[in-house]
Amino acid sequence: MSPKKAKKTKKRKKDRVKREKRTKPKTSLRDQIAALMARVEALEARMEELCTAPDPAPQSAGDPLTAIPGIGPKYAERLRAAGIASVTDLIEADPETLAEQTGIPRKTIQGWIDVASGTL
Repeated sequence: MSPKKAKKTKKRKKDRVKREKRTKPKTSLRDQIAALMARVEALEARMEELCTAPDPAPQSAGDPLTAIPGIGPKYAERLRAAGIASVTDLIEADPETLAEQTGIPRKTIQGWIDVASGTL
């Protein structure tokens, strides 16, 4: 073997050893499995906790308007300016009239009324 070829072979071997060192895990496979099993157990416990938690209290008629999905602070302010102060007021309101007073589309208001009616 020529000296040049021997040098290349030695370099290749050295590079291969470096690659193997980089790819080898720092912890053993057994330790990794144990850590994953502990994580699975913790997640299962959390899932059980969430599944057995009591449901949130249903909304009452006096809840703020922002409790309805889609009604944020700005829409709530526009509704209050039109005389709608509670979920009950919204349910009893005429969507067409309210749309004219607030500039909010009638379909949007009707959707809120439908949601509010289902939550009481």
